[in-house]
Amino acid sequence: MQPLFWTKIAKAFKETVAHTFALHGPGAHDYADGEVDLLPWLDGVLVGAGFDLVIHYDLAQGITFALPTQKKLFAELLGLAQATGGRAGSGPTSPLPPALAKFAPQPNSSDDTPLPRDPQQAFPLLAQALDLVAKGRKVALIFPYAGDLFPAAGMAGVTPLPDRVMLEFALTWARNPVWRGSDTAPLIFFLVPSLTALAPALTEATYQVELQAPDYDERLRFITERLEANPDVRLAEGMTPARFAALTAGLLKVHMMDVIVQARLNAIPLDAEQVNMRKREIMAATYAGVLETEEATGSLDDVAGLDYLVEFLMSEVVEPMKSGDTSGVPMGILLAGPPGTGKSYLAQKLAATAGVNFVNFRMANILGGIVGQSEANLERALQGIRSLTPCIVFVDEIDQAFRRSEGLDGSSVNHNIFGRLLNFMADTTHRGKVVWLAATNRPDLLDAAMLRSGRFDAIVAVLPPDSPEDRVVMFKAMARKNGIGLDQLSFGGLAAMENAGSTTEGYTGADIERVVIKAWTVAKKAGRDLVTVEDLAHALRAIRINTKDRDSLIRTALAVVNDLDLLPPRYRALAEQQAEAETAAPAEQSQPTRQARSL
Repeated sequence: MQPLFWTKIAKAFKETVAHTFALHGPGAHDYADGEVDLLPWLDGVLVGAGFDLVIHYDLAQGITFALPTQKKLFAELLGLAQATGGRAGSGPTSPLPPALAKFAPQPNSSDDTPLPRDPQQAFPLLAQALDLVAKGRKVALIFPYAGDLFPAAGMAGVTPLPDRVMLEFALTWARNPVWRGSDTAPLIFFLVPSLTALAPALTEATYQVELQAPDYDERLRFITERLEANPDVRLAEGMTPARFAALTAGLLKVHMMDVIVQARLNAIPLDAEQVNMRKREIMAATYAGVLETEEATGSLDDVAGLDYLVEFLMSEVVEPMKSGDTSGVPMGILLAGPPGTGKSYLAQKLAATAGVNFVNFRMANILGGIVGQSEANLERALQGIRSLTPCIVFVDEIDQAFRRSEGLDGSSVNHNIFGRLLNFMADTTHRGKVVWLAATNRPDLLDAAMLRSGRFDAIVAVLPPDSPEDRVVMFKAMARKNGIGLDQLSFGGLAAMENAGSTTEGYTGADIERVVIKAWTVAKKAGRDLVTVEDLAHALRAIRINTKDRDSLIRTALAVVNDLDLLPPRYRALAEQQAEAETAAPAEQSQPTRQARSL
């Protein structure tokens, strides 16, 4: 069965929609089938389809061919003189890859005609070869590293002349009016990891086909096949092909093969740590610290004191993503509230419960010092997000990370990046596949364009527990999280502490966790295995919690919530009072102005 990307190419070529294709994305330099790289796989398909010449060109090797026999035909058709010296560009000298093995040449069927590597000499020959289609020959031309030949950076005034000449050749081929709409056109491929690396004019002139990293089913199939082909590779306890496939989200087949080979060479069972370590290395190298992935563990059952949000996330995100009915899944969810309320923790537990990838998006690492680098970094990151779907993309402190430049100091680069990011977030084709989850203490600092529906459909408040009962639950949850045994802690015990002058009202989850850990140290010093109410009372007297600005941050969060049903009763009442006060304030302020005008 042909891969989907090739079906798309073949259809466009056959129907004369396009003859020039930009193959871009992570899969541009990955295995296309089994252990066969994309380039030899393309060669095999094209040779099998009856193409007389399948030509490659890159700066390192010059002009090469899918088969040695094709070089001889190339020389004959172009009238090139025979020569005995030099093997530059003579085609493959090592055994042919599996995709081409059945087309192996006969002895003495290759040619020794030296071919130029210099593009100024090579490109006129390539142009002559493409013109052979007028004589009934089927010709394909592949540029495996198109970004090096036709780079995006530079303008006509500063780009060296040879580079401009190469680009004009490519544009002439792509825009050839005779080949457009013709069923005898040559087939031309530009392979590039990202379209941002390719000259914009060439990008616009080509039919773009994205080669994504393999999805879960592809990864599982590949891993299963490779493990069967490597029976000496053993899986550690708890590791299965399915978990291996889940852990390698966003990676290429070549990366998965690397993990398998390393386990075989080291003669050790393949475990999750080996996969995660290799994935961290690859993600750091590929995405330059912009994207970080981690295996989310636990579930929303681990979240305490936020039942109102857990219920919403289960019904609006988890259940639809698991069932596949994602039409109503929010494009994004903004978590607003004071520090320490568990926004990051909630995001991880949501990803774990939904069974999707958890991705940290580091916007600060996008910006680069070279023209075009920031845009390229962003495109690479967005490409990575698409390859990791379905996923939760988490942005911490989004008010600091996503801020549009303003005034004279704002550069067009920052505006371009912000606009591109907003467009990606609002792309409804990602609904239910990419859910943006962002945390902020200061939602009032966010750009209004970020807050509109279609980007953050749900703006919710993550607030301190609003009742003594919820705080008791939070105490127990924090003790369980840290492996600390609690004595029977009841509402009455907590009320007794508050009556004694130690109140936990307004405490966040982080504050309560700090108190629990302090109480545990007190219990240990006293030789107890369980924390008592007395230990907690001691900890509450000793620990000083900074509540400065907390009330104002709560009010700020309540002001942006766009669905009051997602608030506990006390906070909902506070939000409604706050809204009424803000509505009344303008009328009161405008009264003196009306009186003054009547004088």
